[in-house]
Amino acid sequence: MMPRPHCSEILLLFAYLASLISSLAQGQTTWEGDDLTNPELWSAAENWSNGIPNSSTATTVGTPAPTIVDVVSASAQTLEVLAGGEIDILGGHTLTIHGTTLTNNGLITVNSDNSTDLATLTFGTLGGTIDGSGEIELGAISDDARLNNINKSNPVTHQADHTIRGEGQIPMSLINFGTITASEANGDSTAELLIRDGSKTNHGTIQSSPTATLRLGVSLTQGSAGLLIADTNTVFVNNIIITGGTLKSVNGGAFQTTGNALTFDSVEELDGQFILVSGGGTTGNLLVEGGGFTNNGTILINRDNVSGSQLKFEETGTLDGTGEVIMNSPGLGATITSHANTVGTFGPNQTIRGVGQIQGAIVNDGLIIAEPRSGGTELLFNIHPKTNNSMIRAEAGATIGILGSTITQDDVSGVILANGGTINLQGSSVIHGGRLDAVGGGKVTVTNSARLEDITNNAPIEIPIGNNPLNLGGATFVNNNTITVRSGLRVDGNVDISGTGEIILDSPGIADVTVNAGFTATLGQSHVLRRTAAGNVSSSRVNGPGTFINNGRVEGASASVRLNINGPVGGSGTMKDINITNIHSPGDPGGTAQVPLEGTYEISFFGQLNLELGGTTPGLEYDQLFSTDPSNVFMITPGSTKLNVSFLPGYFPTNGDIFTLVDTAGTITGNFSQINLPPLPSGFNWLDISTPQTIAYQFIAPLAGDFEEDGDVDGDDLTRWQANYSTGSTHMQGDADDDQDVDGRDFLIWQRQYTGPLPTPVAVVPEPTTYLLLVGAIFAIVEMRLTKNLKF
Repeated sequence: MMPRPHCSEILLLFAYLASLISSLAQGQTTWEGDDLTNPELWSAAENWSNGIPNSSTATTVGTPAPTIVDVVSASAQTLEVLAGGEIDILGGHTLTIHGTTLTNNGLITVNSDNSTDLATLTFGTLGGTIDGSGEIELGAISDDARLNNINKSNPVTHQADHTIRGEGQIPMSLINFGTITASEANGDSTAELLIRDGSKTNHGTIQSSPTATLRLGVSLTQGSAGLLIADTNTVFVNNIIITGGTLKSVNGGAFQTTGNALTFDSVEELDGQFILVSGGGTTGNLLVEGGGFTNNGTILINRDNVSGSQLKFEETGTLDGTGEVIMNSPGLGATITSHANTVGTFGPNQTIRGVGQIQGAIVNDGLIIAEPRSGGTELLFNIHPKTNNSMIRAEAGATIGILGSTITQDDVSGVILANGGTINLQGSSVIHGGRLDAVGGGKVTVTNSARLEDITNNAPIEIPIGNNPLNLGGATFVNNNTITVRSGLRVDGNVDISGTGEIILDSPGIADVTVNAGFTATLGQSHVLRRTAAGNVSSSRVNGPGTFINNGRVEGASASVRLNINGPVGGSGTMKDINITNIHSPGDPGGTAQVPLEGTYEISFFGQLNLELGGTTPGLEYDQLFSTDPSNVFMITPGSTKLNVSFLPGYFPTNGDIFTLVDTAGTITGNFSQINLPPLPSGFNWLDISTPQTIAYQFIAPLAGDFEEDGDVDGDDLTRWQANYSTGSTHMQGDADDDQDVDGRDFLIWQRQYTGPLPTPVAVVPEPTTYLLLVGAIFAIVEMRLTKNLKF
C-alpha cells in the first residue's frame, strides 16, 4: 500500500503546477540555435526551446551567436540577451519589446546588413527599461536604423552600464543613465547619429566620436551628472532647448548650431568649443535662460561671417568661468543682445573678443576686446545701457564704438582702454565714471554727439571738424591728456575740470568751449585751455551763457591771434593773449583774486571788468589784474567797455585806502567807455591816481574843514567860513562841528585840518611865513567879532 503524501508535499506540488501553468500561459522561450538548416534564424522554431517568441513570450537569447531577426515583425514580451549573445536585426525588419524590460549583456545590432531598408528595435506602449552591460548598435546611415518606442508619453530608461552606439536615429522617448555614442558602424565616411522626437532626459553621457557626428533634433533635459560631449567630431544642436548639465568638447570636437536658435536653460557648464553658424538666409543663435552658465570653453559667433548670429540673454543671467566669446563678423553679423529688462553679466574671468555689436544690457566684470576679424574692425556698443566694472579694450587696428548707449563704469576698476586702437564716441553715447586710458598710440575720437560724466581721462581725445560736440556733465572731469577741439566742447553741468592735461582749440573754422545756461565750468590749477594759430582771430572761443572759471591757465596763440572769451569768466588763473567781450569777474563767485596776465589782455566789444573790494590786500581782499611781463599790454578797445567796481557785503574803506585794480610791468592802452565806482555818501570821494602802468583809485573821506567839499582844506574854505560867520548853519556855510551854526569853534577845526590844496600840477602851497601871517590876521578878525558880540 502506497504511503499517503504529506500535506506539505501536496502544497509544493500545487505551487509547481501553478508556476508551470503561469509559465505556459505567459510563454518562455530560450535561444538554442538547434535548427540544422537555419541555425541563426529567429524564424526557425527549432532554434527555440519553446517555439518562436511572440508578444507574450519572455525571451532569452544566448549562444550560439548570432541570432538573426529575419521576420518582418518579430516580438517578445521581455528580452534578455546573455553575455556572448548577439541579435542581428536585418534591414526591413522590426523587433518589438511589448513588455517593459530589455536586459542586454550582449550585442544587438539594428540593420546589421547595412540595408537601405529600415530596421527598428522598438518598445511597445508601456515604455520600459534597457539595462545590463551590453550594447545596442545602430548599423546604418540616415533613417535605416532606428531605436524607437510606440507610445512617446511612456519613456524608456537606459540604465547606467549599458551602451547605445552607432549611426541612424533614436526617436525614442528616452531617459538616459548610460552611454550613447555616435560612431561609424558600416564603413562609410559620413556617419551620424540623430536623436529626435520624444522627450529626452540625460543623466549619463551622450557624445560624438572620432568616427561620427551627433545631431540633436529634439530638446534635451540634463541632470547634474548629464554630460553632452563633442569628441573629435561635431555635435549639431539646432532649434532646441538644452536644460541643465554640462557640454564638453575633447580632441578638437565642437558644438554647432546652424540656423534658428539653440536655447541654454540652466546649463551648468560649457567646457569646449561652441560654434554659431549662419548661412542660406538663416541665423545661428544661442539663447541663454535660467540664470546663465559657466563657460570654460569658447563660443564662436558666426564662424563663416555670413548672415547674422547672436548670443542673447532671454533672462537675466551670468556667463561665468574662464572661457571666451569670439565675435567673428562685423555689424549685425555677430551680436550679443538681450531684452530691455534682462541683464547679462560676464564674470571676472570671461573674455569677449572680436567685432560686431554688443546691443544687450550687459555687466562686464571680465575683459572685452575689440580686435580685427573677418574683414571688420569695429566692436560697437549700442542700444541698451551697459555697466563696466573691469576692462574694455581696443587693440591696434580695431575700434570700440559707442552709439546711443550709456556705459556706467566703476569709479575705481572700470577702464576703457585704447590699446593702440581707437575708442569712437558716437551719437548720443554716454560714459559715466571710471577711466579712459590710452597706450601705444591709441586715442579717443568723437563722431556726432557724445557725453562724458564724472570720468578720469588719460587718453588723447580728438573732436573733429563738423557737428561733433563732446559734452561734459556730472560734477568732475579729470583730464591728464590732450583734448583737441576742432568743433565744439559743451559743458552742461557744474563741472570741475582738473588734472594735468590741456584743451586745445585748433580749427581753421570754429572751435569753441561753450558753457550752457545755468552751469559753471571750473578749470583747475594744473589744467590749460589754449588755442593754436589755426583759423582767424575769431576762430577759437569760450562761450556762455554759463560761467567759465579759470583757476588754471588760458592762452591764445599770440598777441595778434588771441583767445576770445565771449561768455562770463572768473577765477584766479593766468590769462595770456586773451580778448574779453563779456564780463570778467576775477575770483570765484563771492570771492576775490589776483589774476596774472601775460602777453596781451584786451577788453573790447561790450566787455566788462567787474571787480570787488573787501580790503586793501590785492587778491586776498580785493580783485586785481597784474603782470610782471614787460611785454604785457592791457588793452581797452573802444566799444561800450565798462569798469564796474563794487564793495563786498559789509565792507567800507577808510580814508586814504588805495586800490590798484590793474598793475602791469607793461603798458595800458585805451580807456573804458564807462567807469562805475562804488557810490559814496556825500562828502566822500574817489581820487584817480592811475599811472601809465596802473589803474588805481584812492578813497578820500570828507574833511570837516572842507566847506567847499572839494576834497581839500584851504583858503577858499576860510573865505566861505568868513562870509557866513554867525549867520550860517550848514557845513557848506562853515559849520564844521555840525552844531547848526558858524562860529569860532568851526574856525579852529578848519585851522587843525588846513593842509592847503591837494597835490596838483597847478597847486600853490603857502610858505610857512605866509601861513603864520594869515593865521594872525584871522585871530584878529575873530577877536574883533567876539568883542563886538560881547558888547551887544
